[in-house]
Parts: sequence; C-alpha cells; structure tokens
Amino acid sequence: MTSIASMLAIAMMAMGPNGSVAKDESELESESRERYDKAQRLLGRKKYEEAAAEYARAYAIEPAPFLLYMQGAAEQLAGNCNVAIRLFEKFIAAGPTEVDYEAASSQIESCGGTPPPYPEPEPDPEPFVDPLPDPDPGELDPPRRSAARDPIAHALTWPGLAVAGVGAGLLIESHRRRRVADSSGLTEGEHEELLRPAVPMSRAGIALVTIGGAALVAGLIKFAVAARAPSATSESAAQSTVNRRARLVGTTLIVRW
Repeated sequence: MTSIASMLAIAMMAMGPNGSVAKDESELESESRERYDKAQRLLGRKKYEEAAAEYARAYAIEPAPFLLYMQGAAEQLAGNCNVAIRLFEKFIAAGPTEVDYEAASSQIESCGGTPPPYPEPEPDPEPFVDPLPDPDPGELDPPRRSAARDPIAHALTWPGLAVAGVGAGLLIESHRRRRVADSSGLTEGEHEELLRPAVPMSRAGIALVTIGGAALVAGLIKFAVAARAPSATSESAAQSTVNRRARLVGTTLIVRW
C-alpha cells in the first residue's frame, strides 16, 4: 500500500494538473466550495474522516464527480478501504477521462480491489425520422381508362374514315370519267355526258376527303390522349382542352360540309 504521505499528496493535488478534477474544482458554487475548502484544510491537518464527511456534504449540495474521488481518497487515508473502493467505483461510473480513470483505478488497486473496466461511451442515438404517412387513397393515381371506351374518339375516327373513303371514291370516279372522255371514238354527246358530273364529283370528293381526313386525325389524337389520361369522375384540365378542341374540329367540319 502506498505511504500516507504519497496518498495525501495525491488527494491535495486533486489528481494533478493533467486530470479533470483540478479543473472542476474552480466550477463549484459558493456553499459547495466552502465545504470543499474546509475538507481540504482538514485533509491537510490529517483529519481524514472529518475531511471525507465534508466532501460528502459538498457532493450532496453539488454532485460534481471529482468530489467522489476526493472523498474516496480521504476515506482511503483514514483506512476505510471498503468505503473508498465504492466511492472510486462510483467516480469511474460517472465517465471520467482516461487520466482520471487510471488514477482512480490505481487507488482501488492500492486498497486491494479490482477496478471496473473503463466505461465505454454511449453511442450517439440514431436520428429519428418521422415515418412517411400512408398516402391518401384520393391522392393515388387513378386507374387509366381504356382508349377503346372513349366515345368522342370513336365519333370522330370512324365517321371521318367513312367520309374520307366516300370522297376518295368520288375523286377516283371523276378521274375515270375524264380519262374516258379524253379517249377517241366518242360522240360529242357522249363526251359531254361523261364530263358534266366529273367536275362536281371532283369538288365533292376533295371536300369529303378534307373533312373526313381532319375528323380521322382528330379521332386518332383523341385515342392517344385517352390512352394516357387517368380515369376520374371529372376530366382533367388537359383532357378537357383536348375534348373541346376535338368538338370544335367536328363542328367546323360539319359547318363546312
């Protein structure tokens, strides 16, 4: 066991200039500081048990861990090693620096005890992240509507195809009549009979092909938009615009026709 003089020197230096105890000493509040100063004076006069009691009173006022060490040192000097070991162990449990831990462990060993392992620092808590709330069913993307069920697309596509087909037939017939009329071997009456309906046929065919083609294109565009647009009870702004344009095209074609 270390000598009384060396133990007293350790306690009076408060673990030396490299430890944390000397630094903590200056942070004591007034009442706790008075108790601490009194304990230091008693320690210097070798009144160890009285010094230990004053350290305990200072710790009760302000639970600074280094006061546990000082009380333990005073109890050790008084020969109360069992009490000193418990105080040093409590000091180590408070999480001292490695220098302070080594000093307290040395004191425990000098009392014939086994120092506890150096307390590992607690890991930083994982940051808390609020879980994402379940999406509102109303905010989920609605199922897409089949383009085959779009009535406007059907109303534009198939009639447009039929009208364009009729117009193409009229253009073909007009061209055939002109070709036959230009051939030789026809009388003037037969020639006039062939050419008379050819001009209106050609004009009507051009108009029908134009109208039917425009309706057909509008219907195909509507099919493409319907295939991409989500189904909903009320139409989206984009789809409403397309529907208005499609209706406008159909109305314009009917007026022109």
